[in-house]
Amino acid sequence: MNTVKDSLLILEHNPDTEIYVFYMDIRAFGKGFEDLLRRSKEAGVRYIRVCPVRLSKRMEAKSSSQVEKHHCFPIEEYPLDMIVLSVGLEPKPE
Repeated sequence: MNTVKDSLLILEHNPDTEIYVFYMDIRAFGKGFEDLLRRSKEAGVRYIRVCPVRLSKRMEAKSSSQVEKHHCFPIEEYPLDMIVLSVGLEPKPE
């Protein structure tokens, strides 16, 4: 959910920014999180369910990300200016 919050914050300060969120699974639990996810989508954040394949750095200093959509779709490449990796957390066992 930090990614959803950050995407809204980025769009608030830079409305022309194109944001893609590549995800394997989204858990919108907690008070107001489902509404926050909906607001983010309405604001123009593109959520694409994928299995990450490769991140590569091109010679022209542009980053790109190759992703495989839903295990059975062909690999697609997205030209990106910045890639931010967001890691899911696992609760500490008691």
